[in-house]
Amino acid sequence: MKHITKWFIATLIGAATLSVSCVDPVKFGNSFLEKAPGTGDMTQDTIFGKADYARAFLWNTYSKLYYGLATNWNEVDGKMNTGMFEVLSDCWHSHNSWDGINRKYYSGAYKASDEDDGNDTRFGYTKENCWQAIRASWIFIENVGRVPDMDDAEKARLSAEAKVIIASRYFDLFRHLGGLPLVEKAYDVQAVYELPRGTAEATANYIVDLLDQAAGVLPWDLGTDDANWQGRFTKAAAMGLKCKVLLFAASPLFNDNDAYCTEPPQDAVTNHQVWYGAYNQEWWNRCWQACHDFFEELQKNQFYALIQANGVTSKDYREAYNKAYFTREVNTELLISTRIIGKYNSDWWYYWGEWVTFGGYTPTLEFMKMFPMADGKPFTDAYLADGSQPSSPIMTSISLCATRVCMKQCWSTERLMEIMRQNCGRVAGKISVIQKRKRDRPLRASDFINSLKKEKVV
Repeated sequence: MKHITKWFIATLIGAATLSVSCVDPVKFGNSFLEKAPGTGDMTQDTIFGKADYARAFLWNTYSKLYYGLATNWNEVDGKMNTGMFEVLSDCWHSHNSWDGINRKYYSGAYKASDEDDGNDTRFGYTKENCWQAIRASWIFIENVGRVPDMDDAEKARLSAEAKVIIASRYFDLFRHLGGLPLVEKAYDVQAVYELPRGTAEATANYIVDLLDQAAGVLPWDLGTDDANWQGRFTKAAAMGLKCKVLLFAASPLFNDNDAYCTEPPQDAVTNHQVWYGAYNQEWWNRCWQACHDFFEELQKNQFYALIQANGVTSKDYREAYNKAYFTREVNTELLISTRIIGKYNSDWWYYWGEWVTFGGYTPTLEFMKMFPMADGKPFTDAYLADGSQPSSPIMTSISLCATRVCMKQCWSTERLMEIMRQNCGRVAGKISVIQKRKRDRPLRASDFINSLKKEKVV
């Protein structure tokens, strides 16, 4: 606890100059506000003396939200040295030898001191812009009321958005660290900070309370403003995030009769900072109620819905997926959208996003099987054996399996065929036919996929 508190104090001191020495005109990113001709350095009074400056301050705070992909070489944007902690799950696997996933975790070399000495660990307590975003949000909440050329309705809405930013960043920390120091105001530079680490229960409740406050003010959706303002928090975003927070808070990681880890020394266990001390069914009741409330609001207000394919071919499903998660234009599927640029372009910093297609990170079979059929049935070998048509969603899954899961560059086509045969039961006969037909010459993976298409398998 002392270690976390020490770093927390250091972070607050480091962030204490945030917004008090920014200058004009308005820009985003690290430059945020630069010096305006003849005005000298801007202060909080200047920033919150004009609506445009105050809005720009909040937009810059949005830029400190968690973004899942590695995009640049620094301790925040580089993630785990181009790795991502999601790859520690059962859903993805990293083949990138230089990332923190392979060097620290897959190899078993991780040790506690790595958190202080490197930038390639799972989620750094002081290295993810969390506390900077939290402090900036509280500064905004405490000062937006004095902006002269902004009406009260907008002030209330923007304050609510700032509260969701705080809740979001707290959740990012909570899922890795459990109980946290609960910041409820913006701290100035001062000699002593008395802010101990809170319990896991207090931290979860703090996050939920902020989201409840915000949901009572924000509009349900962005409506026709979606094209220009996609990414701004809404009531739906706040309620959806509340469901996610409570689902995590109710899980056995915190909510069990036994602590997840009991190897001594365990001050965090004794102080209930990494669990609640016992199982409590009420956490699951609260999670269910939050989900129920969300879908009641959805039924009443509509707008949000899954992006639907325009047909039943593999191409149709891929285009729907691309529209929902890549182009993201006029998107009714996204509750929270975080991005670092407006639209995708060819900038080199997106190379690591492309690294997935190059085989650097591959989804697992477990991940693929998480997605059910269009009729709701689970994706199982038994269902395949029962018979499905080539144009059905399962064939889309097989195609994605071949092109994403199996087609790692260092794997041979024979290995690809073997995996396809093992996991795609009904197409095994077709694979054998293709193998015999191509036995007289080497068969590249791309040729194999094209052959499957000609056989009307994918």
